[in-house]
Amino acid sequence: MGTDPSGKNDDIQDRSSREWCDEALTRLNAGRPESALEAARRAADLDPGAEWAYRLISLAHERLGRDADALPAAERAVALAPGSWLARLRLAAVLRRRPGRWSDAVEHAEQARRFAPEEAGPEVLLGDLALLRGEHARAVRRYRAALAVAPAHPQARVNLALALLRWERPRPHHDPAWPVDPRETGRARRALEVWSRQARLLVAVATVAIAAAALALDRGALARLAGFAVLALLVPLTVRQARRVRIWSYVPAMFGRDPWLGAGVVAAVVSVPAFAAWLVLGTAPAVPRALDPVWAGLAGVVVLGWPALAAVRAMAESWRGRPLRALEQALLAGPDRTARRDVEVTLWIVLVRTWSVLVPLVGVALVVEPRAAVATLAVPYP
Repeated sequence: MGTDPSGKNDDIQDRSSREWCDEALTRLNAGRPESALEAARRAADLDPGAEWAYRLISLAHERLGRDADALPAAERAVALAPGSWLARLRLAAVLRRRPGRWSDAVEHAEQARRFAPEEAGPEVLLGDLALLRGEHARAVRRYRAALAVAPAHPQARVNLALALLRWERPRPHHDPAWPVDPRETGRARRALEVWSRQARLLVAVATVAIAAAALALDRGALARLAGFAVLALLVPLTVRQARRVRIWSYVPAMFGRDPWLGAGVVAAVVSVPAFAAWLVLGTAPAVPRALDPVWAGLAGVVVLGWPALAAVRAMAESWRGRPLRALEQALLAGPDRTARRDVEVTLWIVLVRTWSVLVPLVGVALVVEPRAAVATLAVPYP
């Protein structure tokens, strides 16, 4: 802007607190949070009772990724103007990122809504809070309430589309209302995922290798011995990852919030004893013929469990939510980058749904009347 923030220029020295706030807001909108923070601090120095200055200080810290520094300024703004809905909204936005302060964030957002029922901002933030917890139905109600106040609100439109799609949170395993640092649950989730993948991959590869060695190379005894070595290798791997989980009391709740994480761990827990039983049955001197299907079934559990779970997950995720209604809201949001991304994702979901129905129909048509399969293939293209 061509101004010197050092204070040496007389025009800069003569600025009022409100003018410095305007300058801070301009710098924030220009993507200069560090410079905006300096201007907001000048405004606070000139008028220590200006809650706007402290709101801008908090927002600048947040833009700089300093959530711990953003909180005191937001609390100061509320203390200076307890009836300001903007101050309450700023404090709620900061508190939602603090472990154990989620209920406080919701309370301040609700107060902001009561102070300014004619504003869409509080409803949007309440919708965001619900969306981050995976409460999609509540989020939809909040965003629709915001759009009833401000029909052209782009953030409400975009986030309503996400809620209708049943958007998966960045940390699906973590509840923002928990008083535990999300980094701790993130480390626990990573350890559990690594162990489940390592365990499933090791026993699946070992099963295929042992079966190939026994059938093609006639080295079944040696291959099974290597299989028991794989089981022994799983012990230090399990101990290593278990030590990284420091919050075992939260693990069941993490599985409840992220069922696919729990399914992966359970699949690994099932695969390891299934592999061990498969090895034991294979080393028996004479396996009764009645047990042959059991032996083959155990191998199928070990080898096919992972791809089967991946296929079920892909199908389940493609059939959740309401993509057509989400597409409508994303298109109404206008030329917004996030809205364009939502449109692309929604179209892919619609395409996956179409083909998930089409493939079984083609299969049936090929069996019943092959000529009908051509017509079935032509349906989705228009």
